[in-house]
Amino acid sequence: AAATGVAVEDVEELVLSAISLGIMEARMDELSRTVRVQRCMHRTFGAREWKALHAQLGKWRESVQGLLEVIGTAPVASS
Repeated sequence: AAATGVAVEDVEELVLSAISLGIMEARMDELSRTVRVQRCMHRTFGAREWKALHAQLGKWRESVQGLLEVIGTAPVASS
């Protein structure tokens, strides 16, 4: 709690939330009141991350546009 500035009573909820969201893998030891973090997701967004996100969104957009074209040209099934 002291290392994060989070109140002691809020640490467990914060850690469990982060684990359930897939932000980190960790183990809590209630007896020693410690958290051992095994893996943590990188959460800082700099220019490199924005560029990568832009590229991924561009690919997603192209994929969605292609799908819309296929749907738009598909024959309508008759009942």
